[in-house]
Amino acid sequence: MRNPLRLAVVAAVLFTSAPAAAYEVADHTDVYAYFKQWYALSEGMPEAKGNLQSPSRDEAVDEASGFRFAAVRAGIRTRTKDNRFGFEAQLRLERDPQLLECEGRVTFAPWLSLHAGQMKIPSVYENLMSDTGIDFMVRSQMASAAADYALSRTTYASSLFYGNLSQLRDLGIAAKGEVKLGPVPLRYFGMVGNGLGANLYIGGNSGKEYVITNSPGDVYLGLRTEVDPWPGVLRLGGFASHNRHDDMLFNSGRAVVDVHRHAWGSDLQVDLARSGMRASGAYSRGTTLDDFDDNGKKDLMWSGWEWRVVWRLNPVLRLLAPCRMLEAHAFEIGFRHDELSTESDESGVVVRRTANTVGVNYLYRSWMKVQMNYVQRRIDDPFEPDLSGNAWLMSLQVKI
Repeated sequence: MRNPLRLAVVAAVLFTSAPAAAYEVADHTDVYAYFKQWYALSEGMPEAKGNLQSPSRDEAVDEASGFRFAAVRAGIRTRTKDNRFGFEAQLRLERDPQLLECEGRVTFAPWLSLHAGQMKIPSVYENLMSDTGIDFMVRSQMASAAADYALSRTTYASSLFYGNLSQLRDLGIAAKGEVKLGPVPLRYFGMVGNGLGANLYIGGNSGKEYVITNSPGDVYLGLRTEVDPWPGVLRLGGFASHNRHDDMLFNSGRAVVDVHRHAWGSDLQVDLARSGMRASGAYSRGTTLDDFDDNGKKDLMWSGWEWRVVWRLNPVLRLLAPCRMLEAHAFEIGFRHDELSTESDESGVVVRRTANTVGVNYLYRSWMKVQMNYVQRRIDDPFEPDLSGNAWLMSLQVKI
């Protein structure tokens, strides 16, 4: 009987322990870590059709099913007792280990703090949320575009910046703060950066980096502002960025490249906490003017929007069956519609990518989140057959 009893004691401790967000190793210092393991029950891959095995000529399966690590992260947060100085670093471990975030802060007043290091850029609201706190398993297509195309990613396969993923971050300096407009809080976040993305730096002979020459004054400039007309319920936000670098020399020492981008967007968030309902919508657009192929046309014009509704069921469940268990466990259902449209070289050919996502979430305190998403995808391209890659996905997230 000892083993069953021991198991029962462990289970009781697990489900009645106090909430945990991170492990405090010293006063004002926290160490945290989390991972996300995905399981694709079925994910359509229509582009796989037509690939044949040799010599049997069997056609490739046109769907994916299996496990993968979507994220494995570890980090540290520390600050002085008076909160004047702070520091945070985070490592990405799921693929090649990388420094994802490294940021130092000095706070002079609630209306002004200065930050330096690699940090998230001003963008739509979802991009500034923690990866562990997003409503669905992945961020919207529009949110990803708002970060990637504001920085250095390009759609030309022959470009040295092809496929660059920003990781939502850049290296630079920033100012943040909050001021009161009567009872209404206004927050701002302004940043000056490299404009390349995470772990892509600029340095010459003193330390050669991804780019080895760049004119003084050629930088990324970004600004986001937020206002709460109804504090705690309604929040409005917007951002804009300008990113220009002329005639940079790439680290091969031979290729000369330009970066010239504009992006802007706005968003709205509504949180009706008493009912468990929250909703949001966002829109953004941008232009890539690098003129990579020297034809005098805009390389890329993109725009996107999304809206979502998420309902935490706990307020209703408490009315139907009051119990203390609901203090530690949460249940959510949600829906998101997401669109991203792109046009290359002012061709008049617009490719539209649409995704509808239905999600179910179970959360145990801040330690664990289990998600199931059904994603209905569609790509409308005038020169290609309509493609869809619907998916049933599950995720287990564990955080300490």
